[in-house]
Amino acid sequence: MAELTKNSIELLKGFDEKGKPVLDGNGNPASVRYFTSPFISLELWFEANDALEKYEGKPLMDMSSKELKDYMEIMADIIANKIYDKQFTKEELIKRYHAPGAIFAFQEQVAFVASGAVTEDTKKFLAKNR
Repeated sequence: MAELTKNSIELLKGFDEKGKPVLDGNGNPASVRYFTSPFISLELWFEANDALEKYEGKPLMDMSSKELKDYMEIMADIIANKIYDKQFTKEELIKRYHAPGAIFAFQEQVAFVASGAVTEDTKKFLAKNR
């Protein structure tokens, strides 16, 4: 069996009554880090592969707005409900994930299922907190 690894994702902690991100003690947006299970089943890989198959080989720049939104929604659903096993909802992921870089970050999360490749952010976090 391959080495069991886990990945993580960081989401904003929440929003205040004015809709602004809740801040930490340093005045920065407060966040929460979630971790995957160290075991990812082959069944999950099949599900993720099937869900994203229609986009395979299609460059992001060639997708219509609707196709790109659908692609992101499918990945958000896989990430929230399957990879992170409902620790947060798809809606929470969409609302609490910082938009710049989201496409690449979501792709990394789904790629983790196939390859076990842990994101650089998770590697740094784990190294710092051992």
